[in-house]
Amino acid sequence: LVEFERSGVEFVAEPTLSIDEVAPTRGDVSGGELVCVRGSPLSSEEKLLCLYGDVKIEGNLSGSTRVCCESPPSSTTGPISFRLYCGARKSATVRFEYVLSSAPELMSLRPSSGPSSGGTTVTW
Repeated sequence: LVEFERSGVEFVAEPTLSIDEVAPTRGDVSGGELVCVRGSPLSSEEKLLCLYGDVKIEGNLSGSTRVCCESPPSSTTGPISFRLYCGARKSATVRFEYVLSSAPELMSLRPSSGPSSGGTTVTW
Protein backbone atom coordinates (compact mmCIF):
# COMPACT_ATOMS: atom_id res chain seq x y z
CA LEU A 1 0.00 0.00 0.00
CA VAL A 2 1.45 3.33 -1.07
CA GLU A 3 -0.02 6.69 -0.06
CA PHE A 4 0.77 10.04 -1.63
CA GLU A 5 -0.46 13.47 -0.56
CA ARG A 6 -0.31 16.69 -2.54
CA SER A 7 -2.51 19.69 -2.10
CA GLY A 8 -4.86 17.80 0.19
CA VAL A 9 -5.55 15.07 -2.39
CA GLU A 10 -4.76 11.55 -1.29
CA PHE A 11 -3.88 8.79 -3.75
CA VAL A 12 -3.93 5.20 -2.52
CA ALA A 13 -2.60 2.39 -4.71
CA GLU A 14 -3.92 -1.03 -3.66
CA PRO A 15 -1.99 -4.14 -4.65
CA THR A 16 -3.74 -6.16 -7.33
CA LEU A 17 -5.47 -9.41 -6.38
CA SER A 18 -3.97 -12.34 -8.25
CA ILE A 19 -5.22 -15.90 -8.68
CA ASP A 20 -2.46 -18.50 -8.84
CA GLU A 21 -4.64 -21.62 -8.84
CA VAL A 22 -8.30 -22.69 -8.81
CA ALA A 23 -9.11 -26.28 -7.89
CA PRO A 24 -11.23 -27.90 -9.08
CA THR A 25 -11.97 -25.94 -12.25
CA ARG A 26 -15.24 -27.77 -12.85
CA GLY A 27 -18.20 -28.89 -10.80
CA ASP A 28 -21.62 -30.49 -11.05
CA VAL A 29 -24.64 -28.35 -11.99
CA SER A 30 -26.21 -29.33 -8.66
CA GLY A 31 -23.57 -27.16 -6.92
CA GLY A 32 -21.94 -27.89 -3.59
CA GLU A 33 -18.42 -28.39 -4.98
CA LEU A 34 -15.83 -26.92 -2.60
CA VAL A 35 -13.64 -24.73 -4.80
CA CYS A 36 -10.38 -23.47 -3.36
CA VAL A 37 -8.50 -20.52 -4.82
CA ARG A 38 -4.85 -19.82 -4.11
CA GLY A 39 -4.05 -16.16 -4.56
CA SER A 40 -2.59 -13.05 -3.01
CA PRO A 41 -2.72 -10.73 -1.24
CA LEU A 42 -5.65 -11.94 0.89
CA SER A 43 -6.86 -10.57 4.20
CA SER A 44 -9.17 -12.00 6.86
CA GLU A 45 -10.13 -8.42 7.70
CA GLU A 46 -11.81 -7.90 4.33
CA LYS A 47 -14.92 -9.61 2.93
CA LEU A 48 -13.99 -12.52 0.66
CA LEU A 49 -16.33 -13.40 -2.19
CA CYS A 50 -16.27 -15.89 -5.05
CA LEU A 51 -18.24 -14.76 -8.07
CA TYR A 52 -19.60 -17.60 -10.23
CA GLY A 53 -20.98 -15.80 -13.27
CA ASP A 54 -23.33 -13.34 -11.52
CA VAL A 55 -23.73 -15.31 -8.27
CA LYS A 56 -21.75 -14.13 -5.23
CA ILE A 57 -20.77 -16.73 -2.62
CA GLU A 58 -18.98 -15.84 0.60
CA GLY A 59 -15.52 -17.34 0.85
CA ASN A 60 -13.59 -18.61 3.86
CA LEU A 61 -9.90 -17.90 4.29
CA SER A 62 -7.83 -21.05 4.76
CA GLY A 63 -4.28 -20.03 5.61
CA SER A 64 -2.87 -16.79 4.29
CA THR A 65 -3.14 -17.52 0.55
CA ARG A 66 -6.22 -19.73 0.09
CA VAL A 67 -9.97 -19.00 -0.07
CA CYS A 68 -12.56 -21.78 -0.31
CA CYS A 69 -16.20 -21.43 -1.29
CA GLU A 70 -18.97 -23.78 -2.44
CA SER A 71 -20.16 -23.60 -6.02
CA PRO A 72 -23.81 -22.60 -6.36
CA PRO A 73 -26.24 -24.65 -8.46
CA SER A 74 -26.48 -23.82 -12.17
CA SER A 75 -29.38 -24.33 -14.57
CA THR A 76 -27.01 -24.99 -17.49
CA THR A 77 -23.79 -26.82 -18.27
CA GLY A 78 -20.71 -25.18 -19.75
CA PRO A 79 -18.08 -22.61 -18.89
CA ILE A 80 -18.73 -19.48 -16.83
CA SER A 81 -16.51 -16.69 -15.59
CA PHE A 82 -15.13 -16.97 -12.05
CA ARG A 83 -13.64 -14.10 -10.09
CA LEU A 84 -12.39 -13.57 -6.54
CA TYR A 85 -13.09 -10.43 -4.50
CA CYS A 86 -11.19 -9.35 -1.39
CA GLY A 87 -12.84 -6.20 -0.12
CA ALA A 88 -12.95 -3.75 -3.04
CA ARG A 89 -10.18 -5.53 -4.94
CA LYS A 90 -11.01 -8.10 -7.60
CA SER A 91 -9.01 -10.65 -9.53
CA ALA A 92 -8.91 -11.27 -13.22
CA THR A 93 -11.57 -13.60 -14.56
CA VAL A 94 -10.79 -17.31 -14.87
CA ARG A 95 -12.86 -20.17 -16.25
CA PHE A 96 -15.05 -22.53 -14.22
CA GLU A 97 -17.12 -25.18 -15.95
CA TYR A 98 -20.44 -26.72 -14.91
CA VAL A 99 -20.94 -30.35 -15.92
CA LEU A 100 -23.60 -33.00 -15.44
CA SER A 101 -22.71 -35.61 -12.88
CA SER A 102 -21.24 -38.59 -14.60
CA ALA A 103 -23.41 -41.65 -14.91
CA PRO A 104 -22.15 -44.80 -13.23
CA GLU A 105 -19.83 -46.84 -15.44
CA LEU A 106 -20.15 -50.58 -15.86
CA MET A 107 -16.70 -51.95 -15.14
CA SER A 108 -17.35 -55.67 -15.66
CA LEU A 109 -20.14 -58.04 -16.62
CA ARG A 110 -20.22 -61.78 -15.92
CA PRO A 111 -20.78 -63.87 -17.88
CA SER A 112 -19.94 -61.94 -21.01
CA SER A 113 -22.37 -64.03 -23.08
CA GLY A 114 -25.28 -66.42 -22.70
CA PRO A 115 -27.89 -68.33 -24.67
CA SER A 116 -30.28 -66.35 -26.88
CA SER A 117 -33.18 -67.99 -25.02
CA GLY A 118 -32.17 -65.97 -21.90
CA GLY A 119 -32.33 -67.11 -18.28
CA THR A 120 -28.64 -66.49 -17.49
CA THR A 121 -27.96 -64.66 -14.25
CA VAL A 122 -25.72 -61.65 -14.86
CA THR A 123 -23.56 -59.96 -12.21
CA TRP A 124 -21.68 -56.71 -12.42
